[in-house]
Amino acid sequence: MLTASPNTRTKSNYFYIKKIYILLISETHFTTKSYFKIPHYNMYCTNHLDVTAHAGTAVIIEETICHYELPKYDDFLQATSIRVRTLPYELTVTAVYSPPKYNLKRDH
Repeated sequence: MLTASPNTRTKSNYFYIKKIYILLISETHFTTKSYFKIPHYNMYCTNHLDVTAHAGTAVIIEETICHYELPKYDDFLQATSIRVRTLPYELTVTAVYSPPKYNLKRDH
């Protein structure tokens, strides 16, 4: 089990005190065996395709926020996206990890 601190209550209190509603993380280093939970939050993640502990992304969002997960992107980079329902609009939030070997710059 992966944890951000030794005490789950401490993590939950930190998020509440700092008013963190959505947290985007790159380089999670998660695998299919990783587990991470903060009370009253949902977590969505995209792991590296080779199933080893490197790269990866995650979105952690307070469970009271109306949202849903979008399809994962895990080709040459990893991206985890959620859509937040706000009235009258919807907002897409994405955590992205692009390995250093890829150059995403475009020549114009």
